[in-house]
Amino acid sequence: MNRLLTVLILLAGSAGPRWAEVSVLAGHGPAGRPMLGTAGADSLLFEDSPFGFHPARVPPDVSGGDPWAPARDMGVHWHRPVVYAFWFRCQPTDGDRAKGLFRWDRLDRSVQDVPPHINVLWNLSARFATRPGSFLPRDVEGYKKYVAAVVERYDGDGIDDAPGSPVVRYWQVENEPNLGFPPRSPESYAELLQMTYRAAKRASPRCRIVIGGVGGWVGRGPNSSLHGFRRFYLPVLKRLDGAGFDIFDYHWYGNASGEYRGYGEVHRQVRAALDEHGFSHAPIWITEMGSFSGHPRHNPPQSEQQQAADLLRRYVYPLSWGVQKIFWAFGLIEGFKHDDGYFDHTGLIYDGRGSDDRGRGVRKLAYFTYKLMTDKLEGKRFAGELAGLPPHVYAYRFIDGQESRDANAVTVLWWDWWNEPGTAEKAVALPAQGTLHVTSAITAGDGTRRSWVLRAHKGRMRITLGKAPLLVERPIHPVPTHPQGNQAPEPLEGDRP
Repeated sequence: MNRLLTVLILLAGSAGPRWAEVSVLAGHGPAGRPMLGTAGADSLLFEDSPFGFHPARVPPDVSGGDPWAPARDMGVHWHRPVVYAFWFRCQPTDGDRAKGLFRWDRLDRSVQDVPPHINVLWNLSARFATRPGSFLPRDVEGYKKYVAAVVERYDGDGIDDAPGSPVVRYWQVENEPNLGFPPRSPESYAELLQMTYRAAKRASPRCRIVIGGVGGWVGRGPNSSLHGFRRFYLPVLKRLDGAGFDIFDYHWYGNASGEYRGYGEVHRQVRAALDEHGFSHAPIWITEMGSFSGHPRHNPPQSEQQQAADLLRRYVYPLSWGVQKIFWAFGLIEGFKHDDGYFDHTGLIYDGRGSDDRGRGVRKLAYFTYKLMTDKLEGKRFAGELAGLPPHVYAYRFIDGQESRDANAVTVLWWDWWNEPGTAEKAVALPAQGTLHVTSAITAGDGTRRSWVLRAHKGRMRITLGKAPLLVERPIHPVPTHPQGNQAPEPLEGDRP
């Protein structure tokens, strides 16, 4: 049950630091993720970061020769490769499997240049070597040896490791197993999970196994993936009985006009099922999350501003429910099937192909919103949702430490404007003292941030919301106060309805 709490936010003003009371709705979900750097001396660099991409690598020609430069610039710390660690890639022939011979060159090339500040979640797959209508491999023992060999090669323990490779500790078993034609049985997938889990843990006890993500059909709403969860994953969970994976994955796509919010009901149902079937220890990740800009086939058009605002919502809202990792997909640069479809428009850098393209290598507004988000929220944890706001207005607070009195708190504030057609803006009054530093989540086209300082009057601070979410914090560096007092600068085109 949700609980209404009152916390204090430290604000800086000309009269010195003061505390402002703000109502916070607690109990909305688990209290966020661990702080950065708390996982122990042998943890991966930025292992606790929630910010990922599927995939994070881009062609060198759009990034000055360095395929990881945009990810580094944006503060991305997780990469899910587009090419899986397929069994057939390292044992391409029956003769190789019979002799126990592994050909590692293709897999090694897939990850050999991943920089140390970016962690890898890699998919294991027996595709093209399974029994008809089943997830189970034709050669069970050969598959187990493949899993053990791959996990050992990239675990960084100094034994049979790939030369110069990153440490890969997180492994996913297949992808969206509830989809595909013809459908395969959940019982066979549960058995595949069990054998993969045991083989991987024997090779490297510290590795973590991620269940294949729940897939849905883009454009059919949240019930599409929930149906797949109930039909396919509930039998898997029941059969596994609390063992077989460490992390649950749910994929969540949609439009930029409110579908992000459907994840709340998804999370409630998934968390309840995990707890019921012995997986209360398993966190939830979203390794595919996205919306688009432009006008892909069979979809209504959406602007860059809409995608940028939706990106921030699609990270902050699931984080408020306790989701630990979110990977934007597909991927950092545009391009999937190159058929001008939905997934050809979700990337944050144009690839020079298809409709509504502004040129290969051009960064979208969502690129800079992502960069702003990581700059403000990396290393923080979710502390609560502000209560008592007007309808369709939401505010989520993130802090550095465990205490609510945190001078470095950041509140992400937005208005779901599409629910109030004909309304151009929304005024919100927040309890506050002194000054607050406000930054628009939508930057100028060159990435320049739009920031201003608002001053409270008689214990209240008025903020006018348009289409752009805002990040609110106490000032760190002097920022000019807008001459109109508690009004934001003129919005960019598309900021308001």
